[in-house]
Amino acid sequence: MKMNIKNLIIVEGKDDQALLTNYINALIVKTNGYDISNHLIKLANHSKNILPCLIMTDPDASGEEIRQKLHAIIRNYIDINTSIYDCDKNSRKKGIAETKIEKILEKLRDYSANFDDSQHLAFDVIKSLSKEKLTFLANKINLEYINKKQFIKELNFLGYDEEEIANLICYGNK
Repeated sequence: MKMNIKNLIIVEGKDDQALLTNYINALIVKTNGYDISNHLIKLANHSKNILPCLIMTDPDASGEEIRQKLHAIIRNYIDINTSIYDCDKNSRKKGIAETKIEKILEKLRDYSANFDDSQHLAFDVIKSLSKEKLTFLANKINLEYINKKQFIKELNFLGYDEEEIANLICYGNK
């Protein structure tokens, strides 16, 4: 059973994101190394995001540099630190993706929430909208549209309900 976390989790790359997604129900976004997107910044600092972001960068010099860069642009955060000693001994790399999953889950246990993924809204209204309308809606709530599945996850993370979204869509069409 996956661990449920309501906080936004920020990692460095796609391998880190893929590993955590296998074990954790949460909105997990990647920085792509030093390239921190405007989308990540908007999501982390969104006015509806009241929980601290959990920053999990690799336990090396570049991970620390990325972490410091995130500290400068994100208002509310908590560092989740791992050690190279938490990594698989047979792995050449020593990052989050190589860290033993039980060590990661142990560090995230304090942020575990009692909800199941079925409590998240499906936002059926979103599924029928065109990309243009979804891009308009995303801009209206100060986000960027990536794809429907990701957008629905972000809306759930930020606590929007279907009525709010329907109202935004209706008012946007006038």
